[in-house]
Amino acid sequence: MDIKKIGDQIKKAREEKNYSQQYLAQQLGMSQKAYSKIENSQTNITINHLDKIAQVLETSMNKLLGTDGNAVYNNYHTHNGEGIVITKETPEKTTELYERIIKTLTEDNTYLKSQNESLLKTIEAISAKK
Repeated sequence: MDIKKIGDQIKKAREEKNYSQQYLAQQLGMSQKAYSKIENSQTNITINHLDKIAQVLETSMNKLLGTDGNAVYNNYHTHNGEGIVITKETPEKTTELYERIIKTLTEDNTYLKSQNESLLKTIEAISAKK
């Protein structure tokens, strides 16, 4: 992920709203100088800040990051949890996972149905003896 691109996207979204850097910084609880470093790509941005910026600008993190929505964001494997790592999930892996889940749930459902039928027969047999 190109940090310069993120800063440019944030700046563009802010300008589209006609918000000043000072206004956005106040909404985020930081100084204008600290916020300026985000737009100018002089500092890493955390997911929390990116999420808050997206909320203030009434947009999505995907738009600010220039991604298509098939991404997983985290702060892992970064220096002191700073910065963003984006992992693309391939549709094939996602489909495979869903297919395995559906298969397991179908098998569980079949087993539970057979258990219910067995219990109903037992209840009927006990009721008939009374």
